[in-house]
Amino acid sequence: MDQAKFAVKAFSRTEPKVDPSTIEKSWDQLESRINAPAKSISLRPLMAYAAVIVLLAVGLVFWLNQNNPKEYLVYHADFGEKRAVTLPDNSIVTLNANSELRVPADWNDGNREVWLKSGEAFFHVQKLASKDNFIVHAEDFEVEVLGTKFNINMRTKSTHVLLVEGSVQVAYENNKNILRPGELAKLDTHMNKIEISEVLVSNYDS
Repeated sequence: MDQAKFAVKAFSRTEPKVDPSTIEKSWDQLESRINAPAKSISLRPLMAYAAVIVLLAVGLVFWLNQNNPKEYLVYHADFGEKRAVTLPDNSIVTLNANSELRVPADWNDGNREVWLKSGEAFFHVQKLASKDNFIVHAEDFEVEVLGTKFNINMRTKSTHVLLVEGSVQVAYENNKNILRPGELAKLDTHMNKIEISEVLVSNYDS
């Protein structure tokens, strides 16, 4: 580096019009730029952009779900009539008068769920070799079965589930109970519990 300085100075003496101090100053500026540390690239702006993209993607998925609600097949039983509904898995639901059942349009045997929206229904659930559960949603009550016959009554102030044969599990929030044939489960939302009693099945007719 010093040899280079000397060469520039020697050349400057052959050109009297160039001020040596100017050459020295220019050289120092060049040397300082060469020895200056490389600037580091901050990743914070890139991370911020990535976070914004993720939030936009999540918002888009949420918006699509809200504006494309799940489609259901709706079955009604009018006043004074009963209606038998055969589900894709050959389970049979008998709706009592003034009752409504909703079944997902994209039903599949790996996700057997139905919604009893009102009234009363008797379920004869087909037991599958795959042992996929069958779930009935009735307001706050959730009934989970494998293969059985049971009745759900939503006409009273509290939902009733009567097991005719087989086995079901009734659930309300964190409370879960397994019923035996001839047992009636009554949901008491005020006491936050499920009351179970033995009854004579023949006295209950959907």
